[in-house]
Amino acid sequence: FSGDKDKILSCDPADKGLDYTVIYAGERKNGRWRVYKTYSEAKSEQTSVAGRLYKMWELESARNINIDYGMGVGIISILKEQIPGNKCKITSCVFGSRPRDTRRFLNRKAEAYFRLADLFNTNNISIPKHETLIKQLRSIKWRYSSNGKIQIVDPDKSPDFADSLVILTWDTGEGTYHLS
Repeated sequence: FSGDKDKILSCDPADKGLDYTVIYAGERKNGRWRVYKTYSEAKSEQTSVAGRLYKMWELESARNINIDYGMGVGIISILKEQIPGNKCKITSCVFGSRPRDTRRFLNRKAEAYFRLADLFNTNNISIPKHETLIKQLRSIKWRYSSNGKIQIVDPDKSPDFADSLVILTWDTGEGTYHLS
């Protein structure tokens, strides 16, 4: 996995122990993805998560930071103030937003999870052997909504580790989505 590659940070933030804040450092080259660093914590403050992401951005020379918009709106604002736009693209990942393929998917979350499934099915992603991440990925379920579109069935407990992986591979415009 050597040569020119895009380094990307992803973050699914939590607040005050309700879930976990999960951050991944990964890279993409020629449509292949690799997660090479993970970080998680149970209790988070937005300013400290923003500081951690800033430090990781400096150390990793990341070209992109993808953050879940829900709990991460404050973190996004802080990072956009601190990091020049020509140095790094900061993307707000909104799971409930409109998918590209509006005929097949209910929202961006379903589309992004199916894209991630395609990366696994084509062996185009490498992840660490992380028990919680693997358990969460295996537990993701989907169904057809009342209007015939694919939607993800949200589990009782937020799949923070799986969501952060979806956020890492967010919206690159690569590949197609298949029913798996």
